Amino acid sequence: MKKLIAIIALIAIGYSAEAQVRGSFGTYTPFTSTTGTINKVVAGTITPVTSGRLDTLTNADTGYIRMTLNSNYAMVFDLSMTKITGTLAGTAVLQGSTDNTNWVTLTGITTTCSGCQGASATITDGSAHYKWAVPVGAVPFQYYQMRAITTGTCTASYTGTVGYKY
Repeated sequence: MKKLIAIIALIAIGYSAEAQVRGSFGTYTPFTSTTGTINKVVAGTITPVTSGRLDTLTNADTGYIRMTLNSNYAMVFDLSMTKITGTLAGTAVLQGSTDNTNWVTLTGITTTCSGCQGASATITDGSAHYKWAVPVGAVPFQYYQMRAITTGTCTASYTGTVGYKY
């Protein structure tokens, strides 16, 4: 009977140790996606757009997709621009911040995904996705934003997501 109890105890210890390893940092799991908060500059102030609604950029306008993340993820940021009217043009950048106030423009890795951007992206007429890849162990930021600045005569909607692996 003592041998049976000892065997059961060893099996239980083995399962609990395995469960701890699977849940520890560094375990790779499939990419999970998070949608960022859409923000727009209104009267010189960055203002969140009502949750669950798209926003539009008109002519020379600035929009932001903001998100708060753990900095130890491998991430791919995806800014989606959809032309509604006119000729869509402008620039887009990925930025990081440690305090959600002071922002630094980031350079993504171009070898991680097809069509990934390095630093800034040139927004072109039509509808497109602009992506930036940030590897595990990159500069540790908790706050990220994708900033789109449109130029010319246009109306466009914008949204953004980040896919991450931990």
